[in-house]
Amino acid sequence: MVRRNKKKHKKKTAKKLVTQQQIDRKKAIAQAKQQAKDLNITEEARTKAKFIVRGKALAPNPYDLDVTVRHLTKIDAWVNTHLTRSDGNTLYCESKILFKQPLPTYFNCNANFKDTKEFTDRLGLTELPNAKINGPLRIWAKQTSAPLDAPKNKSMLLNNKLATAYYDVGFELPESFEIALNKYALPAGLFKKFNSEHAAQSKNKQLADVKMISDGRIEFNVNFYDKLLRVNLKDDSKKISFVNKKNAISYQSKF
Repeated sequence: MVRRNKKKHKKKTAKKLVTQQQIDRKKAIAQAKQQAKDLNITEEARTKAKFIVRGKALAPNPYDLDVTVRHLTKIDAWVNTHLTRSDGNTLYCESKILFKQPLPTYFNCNANFKDTKEFTDRLGLTELPNAKINGPLRIWAKQTSAPLDAPKNKSMLLNNKLATAYYDVGFELPESFEIALNKYALPAGLFKKFNSEHAAQSKNKQLADVKMISDGRIEFNVNFYDKLLRVNLKDDSKKISFVNKKNAISYQSKF
């Protein structure tokens, strides 16, 4: 009897194609993890419980949407939100939330939008200021302890209304960019001017279309209590200037 050697055919495994969107997402996640580490936000063990939403959002010409909620315990969770579009506009946010309070304990967003108006208009926020930005933009917030003069042992919510909130807030942005303040145009006299000879002329004027100039990184202490919002620059030596596009007069902010 002649035995025939049967050739073992290896099953061909299909190679998974890695899209540019997947590559960008991995980069965004890695960047966000490093940013959280820089702010001493620890990465905690997560449970298996999670909720995922994938689809399209903000039509027409919609963004690809990916939202993942991963529970840490029964009372808190990490939320990751990723918006991408073929024209390069992207938004990646992560936050740590406590279910018993309305604001997150940590929030971090990295965005790439050349013109924020296109994005805010899609959300129906047509009267918000909009900016033309040539570069990445980041905003983060980290919950802190109450300042010494704040009420003690007062929760964030009181009678279903915000009563207290204490945060460090930071912005990373291009050193200069243009802003249209729209409905929120400011009185020119709100800022201390570099050039004082224009004081009388600009007393009743408004800042509507401005260019913001800074060193690219701005951090604030933002505290809300006793029904008052208090905003202070963490570094008093920081200079933030606004140039009125109409007359090129420069104004320096005071917080």
